[in-house]
Order: sequence, then structure tokens, then C-alpha cells
Amino acid sequence: MRDVLAISAMSIEPVERSQITAAHPVSVLSQYLEKKRSQAHHSTAGRVDLLEIVPLLPWLMIIEDRGQGTDIDFWIKFAGPAITGLIGTDPTGTRISEGLPTKELAETIRRECLHAQLSKQPRFSKDEFKMTGMARKKVFVSVYPLSKSAGLTMDELFWLMAPCDTEMDLNDEGHD
Repeated sequence: MRDVLAISAMSIEPVERSQITAAHPVSVLSQYLEKKRSQAHHSTAGRVDLLEIVPLLPWLMIIEDRGQGTDIDFWIKFAGPAITGLIGTDPTGTRISEGLPTKELAETIRRECLHAQLSKQPRFSKDEFKMTGMARKKVFVSVYPLSKSAGLTMDELFWLMAPCDTEMDLNDEGHD
């Protein structure tokens, strides 16, 4: 197994989407989801067609809240290969609290998901990750709350993380 990711919660810097280039995966996904927005002022997961955003999948984690009532229980339904490469493990099919390499990373992701879920608004940040033995890597992160139904419950989240210098276009076949 690769060296695990070390993350400091202190490194999270909230940013506005306008501070992120239009060609960055965070912006591309945001533009796509804005087009899919429902009349209830939130994105409905049922409107999202993953085949329309295939170039974004490497940078994406799809997280589901399987909790009951006030019991929040986030599960990772899917983790793209760029994410698994950065964190050194594939957490697909696990709880956030169990499938990530450090408790600090799990808590950071859980906290960001919970905030997006409760506010029903996407969150954008610039974070700094450090893998053991490697230089720090600056990344943009976004968390998008979605509803699997037309209801108001935000029970699915798209968590996207990509290095700040990553650029792409959904009209292109490839991506950086």
C-alpha cells in the first residue's frame, strides 16, 4: 500500500467558484449541475447522467447518506481513480469513517459533506494535501449536495478534488 495522505484541516481555505478557472474540473462539474438544477433550487441526482460527465469521473467521489432521521451515515458509493491515487486506497463501498486512510481526512470530508448537505448549497475550497515523502499538492475541492428524489432531502453528495493546475473540457475526449 502507498504512503497514506496526510491532511491538515487548517489547510482548508473556502473560495468562491469564480476564483476557480472555468476549465478546472470543479468549475466544469458546477456548470453541468447548474444546468440540471430543479425548480426546487437544488440538483436532483436523478437528473445527473454520469455518461455526460465521464471525463470528470476520475476526480469524483459519490457519497450517499444512508442515515435514518438525524443519524447521518455517509457511505462512499464510488471513488474515481485519481482520488484513489491521491489517497492511496479505494474507499468505494465503505463508510467515510472506515474507508479513508486517516481519521483526519475522514473527519474533514464528513464535515464538508454535512455542511453542504444542511445548507443545500455547494461548497468550494482550496486545500493543501501532503503525501508522505512528497511535496505538498494544492487542490480545489467541491462538495455538491443532491437529492435522489424530487424531495428536499439532500441524500447524495458529489465530492470532487483535483490539483489546482488541472484543466479540461467536457467537449474533449481527454483530460489532464
